[in-house]
Amino acid sequence: MQELVSAIITTHNRKNLLLGAVNSVLNQTYQNIECIVIDDASTDGTERFLMKWINDEKIKYVYIRPEESKGGNYARNIGILSAKGKYLAFLDDDDEWYKTKIEKQVEAMEKNENTGFVFCGVEREFNLDVKKRKKDDIGNLKYKDGDLSREVLIHIISMTSTIMVRRNIIMDCGLFDEKLKFWQEYELCIRILQVTNAVCVRENLVLYRVISSDSNRLSNK
Repeated sequence: MQELVSAIITTHNRKNLLLGAVNSVLNQTYQNIECIVIDDASTDGTERFLMKWINDEKIKYVYIRPEESKGGNYARNIGILSAKGKYLAFLDDDDEWYKTKIEKQVEAMEKNENTGFVFCGVEREFNLDVKKRKKDDIGNLKYKDGDLSREVLIHIISMTSTIMVRRNIIMDCGLFDEKLKFWQEYELCIRILQVTNAVCVRENLVLYRVISSDSNRLSNK
């Protein structure tokens, strides 16, 4: 029996891009996935946009009211606390997973019980131009799988949409730091990789979008 994977998508006023993210979860070759969308006070009709999936229970939808909104890390933590899966995987609303992403990461996770963290490479897309895509050279990654507790102090080894982690480990290490505005996944990775081994699936299994005109994108600031 397949272990349950919780796919956690956080979103804010990006319903058109969110469609691609949600479909990329629903179209995974790995079947036992719960898709959790945490809507951080969107005002663009995101809930109505998702209604057909919410109604047939393909998506668990959580809305954070404006007066309760505390930023993206708070929203991610709401997703973690709502999740039931043994494994957690995160997806930003402007990114997409390729179809075998979860299948290959679960396989890597289950090969070694000492592995609690799996990541992969990305294909970068710039300003929604499919002709301007560039793949990471993930196949030639210099460091080996296993203990990356020191390596992570030197290199940013992954980003939010590439990560899969065992739920019990993230609960033990602490959730996303809600005080941080940037590089929250890097800080979380540092904590997690002090207590567990890591494996990299050396394939580009995530479409990572860089949209320079997006005012909601923190890295643009």
